[in-house]
Amino acid sequence: MNDIKKWLRCLRTCISGDVRRADEMTCSTCRYQGWVDDARRVGLVLLGQGIKKGYMRYRFSECGHERELYREAVKNNAFICNQCNATAWDSPATVYLFRMEYDGFEWLKLGYSKNPMERRKKYGLPNETNFELLFERRFSDGHQAFEFEQLKLTELAEFRIPAVDMVRYHASGARECLKIEAMESVLESLSRAG
Repeated sequence: MNDIKKWLRCLRTCISGDVRRADEMTCSTCRYQGWVDDARRVGLVLLGQGIKKGYMRYRFSECGHERELYREAVKNNAFICNQCNATAWDSPATVYLFRMEYDGFEWLKLGYSKNPMERRKKYGLPNETNFELLFERRFSDGHQAFEFEQLKLTELAEFRIPAVDMVRYHASGARECLKIEAMESVLESLSRAG
């Protein structure tokens, strides 16, 4: 009976049994509509299946260029048009501060990215690392975000942890780590305009 209730959540006719996994109780129409909605939310038009598994063909609403993109990249807004002159540096970016903890050791991680949560995944941290997003500030482009981050790292130089000490945790991003004891000072500095 529970399965029938799950099927009913899908507003389409799911009686066909069209389901990829037992834990995914939606029909292919609803799945596809979700991909269409994800695309629209980030300024794309879904054109159809891509050549590679997990990829779809999209058109950029702003410039009209077409590109095959990984569905997860679209969902996370982690892509750019490779045909335009614009690069990731020209896209809006966020300066962020994470509080991180692994095996009893805590630290702060300052950085900038189009999508901080996706960027965090690329640090190569141990799977058991706990994290909390403490601060976010949006900038109109990556250049401004980078300048602000560098200014704050200079201001906070006395609180930096040497990268050589952080490479045991970070495969990348080890140079922008700060001592947890400085959290109040770091947050105060970040809240001031650059």
